[in-house]
Order: sequence, then C-alpha cells, then structure tokens
Amino acid sequence: TSDILLAKNFILGRYVQESEAGIVKRATEYATLHEERLIEGLCLPIASSLYINMLDSIKNIAWHAKEITAKLVGWMLPKAQ
Repeated sequence: TSDILLAKNFILGRYVQESEAGIVKRATEYATLHEERLIEGLCLPIASSLYINMLDSIKNIAWHAKEITAKLVGWMLPKAQ
C-alpha cells in the first residue's frame, strides 16, 4: 500500500483489486480438495476446522486488501470539476 500511496501507482492498485478473485478461487479450490482428502481418510478431522478457518482468513485478507486499495486509488484520483 505504501507504493500505491507514495508513487501513486494505479497499476499496482488495479493488480491488487484483480488478484482478489484469483485468491478467493484458489482458497475455495483448496477447501474442496481438503474435503476430498477428509473423505478419503488422508486428513485428520481434528485439524480440519483449523485449515478451513485459515483459508477463510486468507479470503478475508484478500477482500480487505481489495477494499483498502479501492479507497486509496479512489482518493488519489483527480476530482471532476
């Protein structure tokens, strides 16, 4: 975020916003693969909720990064007169 603010790097801001969808997609895929491993008996159910919570937290971090970037980039754009 400092590069977005100091250098007014709109390209980086756009990249952060576009990356959020990919991160959410991968985290969802990882959760699905984890469920398959649970069904096959390759994972311990005791650790399952921790792994799923970690994936949800990653999705939340990506969403917040996107929202922060949207506010920063919107704040830096010149105002229409």
